[in-house]
Amino acid sequence: MVRKKERLSTKEFSRFFSLGKRLHSPSLTLVYTKAIGLSVAVVVSKKVARSAVMRNHLRRRLYSLIQTFQPTGGVYIVIAKPQSATHTFLELASEVQQLLGSAAKAR
Repeated sequence: MVRKKERLSTKEFSRFFSLGKRLHSPSLTLVYTKAIGLSVAVVVSKKVARSAVMRNHLRRRLYSLIQTFQPTGGVYIVIAKPQSATHTFLELASEVQQLLGSAAKAR
């Protein structure tokens, strides 16, 4: 999991969500912005998984993957799409790695 101080507050989330650049993959969307330090948020809506248990499981997986790939400084918001609920951990890992790599190149 990403440390609590590296997570976005509600106020910061609203600001960066509207200002950030977006990258898309089949099951995830990444909103990123240049910033000093690292801030991360993961969003899994009820449209993705009806059960709170499944939403939290997917959220924990995505936080774990973000921590594994250690993005450089910036603000990263990962939004899960309905297809992500059916993906395996390795499929999610490849998509997260691809999105973070594309964001690093675009910066």
